[in-house]
Amino acid sequence: MTRTFAAFAFLSLLPELAHAQYASRQNNSEAYRLRIEYRFFESNIEGNAAKGFAGVPGTEFDVVQDLAFVDKRTWELHGAIRIGAKWKLRGGYTTVEANGQTELARRIRFDDSVFNTGETVASSLKGAYYGGDLEFDFVSRPEGYFGVTAGARAPDVDFVIAGPNSGKREQGTYRPITPILGIIGRFYAGRVSFEGSGGSFAEISGRRVTEFEGSARIHISDRFALSGGYRYIAFKASSGGELGDLADFTDSGWTYGIELGL
Repeated sequence: MTRTFAAFAFLSLLPELAHAQYASRQNNSEAYRLRIEYRFFESNIEGNAAKGFAGVPGTEFDVVQDLAFVDKRTWELHGAIRIGAKWKLRGGYTTVEANGQTELARRIRFDDSVFNTGETVASSLKGAYYGGDLEFDFVSRPEGYFGVTAGARAPDVDFVIAGPNSGKREQGTYRPITPILGIIGRFYAGRVSFEGSGGSFAEISGRRVTEFEGSARIHISDRFALSGGYRYIAFKASSGGELGDLADFTDSGWTYGIELGL
């Protein structure tokens, strides 16, 4: 009975022993179960949009040149859950917000409304950008890690254009789910680390997402770090066909925040 109990106890400890052995081959900052990062994003949204109605194509317009879009600083939340020696689940949430008001330099048809040259229009883009990935690290050492990711991105944004003086108001909502494949890696140099990631996928049904990001962190401890970097997101959704509905945007800018490992 004693030997059976000892054998059972030893077998029950094997997963923890394996994790401890693997953790010894990682940087101390990578020995987490859950990692959370909160960041500010100095968003810079650019792009084109169009929306037709009842068989009539809409006018393709530039949100900065035609609508005088001005960005607002937004925020992001990113997380990683370690689910195995070399496996992680990653998730991200980024707020999206920009607006503008101007007198139109040219006529724009959007959905069922026509906004004429010289007419004052107010517009906005607001919502969120979601992401989720499964990561596999085929290199993991005290100096850092390098792996591949597979997942999806899901923008959920509302675009509104209105004429305050005419009472016209139209809205378009974009919620496509798009697959993405990528790479990610982080290199440690003492209390400083450098991380890079990127991903994209072939255009499917007019939808495509491309991302690139580079960042540096100062590690106050193995569990807490200050981060700063640059992020680029390109998102396209097009229906094609007769109406040619289009949302083709990029969002890029500097990021800075804090990272916590548990």
